Amino acid sequence: MKRLMLIGAGLIGAALIAACGSSSSDLTSGADAAAGAPGSGGASAGSCKNSLDCDGDRVCDPSSRRCVECVTNDDCPSGLRCGATECRAPCQSDKQCTGQGKLCDPTNGWCYTPGSGGTDGGTGGVGGTGGVGGTGGTSGTGGASGTGGTGGTGGTGGAAGGCPGPVDAMILLDRSASMDHEWKWRPAVDAVSSFATTTPAWLGLGFVPVPLAVAPPSPVCITDEDCGVYGPCLPAFQLCSSALGPDWSSCVASDYATPRVALAAPATARASIIGEVSAAAPDGTSSTLTPALEGVIDYTRAFVAAHSGHSGIVLFINDGDPNGCTTNTVSSLAAVAAAGLAGSPPIKTFVITLGAPSDHLDSVALAGGTGVATSVPATGPEATESIRAALEAAVAGACD
Repeated sequence: MKRLMLIGAGLIGAALIAACGSSSSDLTSGADAAAGAPGSGGASAGSCKNSLDCDGDRVCDPSSRRCVECVTNDDCPSGLRCGATECRAPCQSDKQCTGQGKLCDPTNGWCYTPGSGGTDGGTGGVGGTGGVGGTGGTSGTGGASGTGGTGGTGGTGGAAGGCPGPVDAMILLDRSASMDHEWKWRPAVDAVSSFATTTPAWLGLGFVPVPLAVAPPSPVCITDEDCGVYGPCLPAFQLCSSALGPDWSSCVASDYATPRVALAAPATARASIIGEVSAAAPDGTSSTLTPALEGVIDYTRAFVAAHSGHSGIVLFINDGDPNGCTTNTVSSLAAVAAAGLAGSPPIKTFVITLGAPSDHLDSVALAGGTGVATSVPATGPEATESIRAALEAAVAGACD
C-alpha cells in the first residue's frame, strides 16, 4: 500500500500574478524584497554576473545581481532552508532558536537574529498595482544592517488581469513507499517547503496527511462484496486487499476532506505546513489516489463556495499509478477529476509526476481541465527547483 500527503494552498488575497500579466520580478515575496540593500541578509557588497564572481560558498542571486549566501534550499547545509538569501534554521517557536541567540519568525517559519532585519520587515510581497484592482498595499520594511532598509512594494490590490478573484489551491502529495525509491522524497519535501516559504501574502496554505489509517468495517472476506470499497478480496488470505500491511489506508473519500491545517493565509499556516511536511515520511502501503482526490475536491469546493468570488484548484504530485481500494484506477481518477471540473463551483486538477513519464496520467489532467500532466526530474540537483517551478507554473495557469 501507499500513503499520501495532502497539502493545501489557497490564494487568499488578490489573484495569480503570472496568469495576469505581471513580470517575473513581481513574484518576489516580502522577505526577498526586504533583503534589497547590500549587507542585508548576509549578502556581500559586490555585484555579480554569475556565481564565479562570488567569494567562498556564496552564489549569485540572478534577480538582484548580488553575491548571497543562498538562492534555493540546495545552496544551504542539510537541515537549513534558504530564506531572504540566508540559510536559516526552520522553527515553529522561540524555544527552537534561543539556544542560538535568535528568535523564531512565525510568519516565515525560520530563526532570525533580533535587530538584524531578519524578520524581513513585513510582507513587501508583490509590487505594483493589481491589473483591475486598486493599488498595492503598504510597503514592508527591509533589512539593511539591522536598521530596516527599503521594503518591497505592497500587495496586489484587487483582482488582477484575467483572474476573476482569489484562488484557493490544495496540494495533494503522494507519500507512498515508492516515493522513497531513488531519493524522490527529499526533493519533494524541500520543494514544497520552499514553495511555502516564498509564498506571498495572497497565497494561503493548508495541510493534511493522507491516507488515514482507518480500518475497513470488516477486513475478513470471502467475496469482493464483503470488502466494499476496501476490495478486492484476496481468497488465499481471506482478507480485503486494503487490509494488508502494518496498517490500513482509507478508501473512503470523506476521510480526505478534513485537512490537518486548514486553508488560511501564510502568516497563519506557513510554519505548521513546513513542520508537518518535514516530519512526514514516505511509508505508506497503498496509493489511494481516487478517494483522496475526491475528498480533496469536495473540501476545496466547500471552501470556495463559502468564500464569494473565489476559484479552486488541486495540485496533485505523485510518482505513479493508483493502487489499493475497490475502485482506484487511472480511469476512476480521471472520472473524479472530470466531476470536479463539471461541478459548481468547478475545481481544476493539475498533475505533476516525479520521474515517471507524464503521459500515463495525461487523461487525469485533461479531465481536470489543465491539458496534460507535467513530468519533472525526481532526483538530482535540479529536482527541488524543478518541482517548485512546476507548482508555480500550475498556480499561474489557474486563470487560463
